Amino acid sequence: MNITLRYPIWQKFYLAAMLEMDSRKMTIKIADAISRIHRRMIHMSAQPEERLAVGTALNALEFCERCACPVPA
Repeated sequence: MNITLRYPIWQKFYLAAMLEMDSRKMTIKIADAISRIHRRMIHMSAQPEERLAVGTALNALEFCERCACPVPA
């Protein structure tokens, strides 16, 4: 699979997290992706397209994080 990423600084970590099937590994990869996205946001210029992509990615990662880590009863 050959994918061209528009924002490879953080998207490669986002994709790695989203494509991980092992829930334990997914949790680690999600945390890494969120961390790298937050670092990118600190250095990001005011480009609306990337800001929108970052927001969408963070929402998806946070959703997957909740699904991968069920709350104990």
